[in-house]
Amino acid sequence: MNTKFLKQSLSISQSLRWGAEASGILLVVGWVAFVCAELVRTQFEIPARGSFYQAAALLVVFTGYAFLWRHLLVGSALAIIGTGIYFAINWMTFGLLPGWDAVLFAIPGVLALLAWSVDRRCGGAT
Repeated sequence: MNTKFLKQSLSISQSLRWGAEASGILLVVGWVAFVCAELVRTQFEIPARGSFYQAAALLVVFTGYAFLWRHLLVGSALAIIGTGIYFAINWMTFGLLPGWDAVLFAIPGVLALLAWSVDRRCGGAT
């Protein structure tokens, strides 16, 4: 039996795309774990009204992550804009900005935007 392994070089664009997808998955799983832990800690108490607005902004971010798998530009725009909306809602609702760790929600969008840019510059279509 003769088995040949295809040698495939990993392009910069593909590395950035995979980084965006993997970091998006990690952030969604981490957020779901955080929400579950918070629900258990508060004994399933209904959160403050401002939290629902934050959740809506994060829904935009997570929708962007889903779009990253097929449409890099749309997904990155949704993720970055959703993160900005999250910051704005936090400022308007609570009068303060979230911690800088909330910027992590934009990382998959930035990586996808870079991958899209590299694809466009190198002539590949995404």
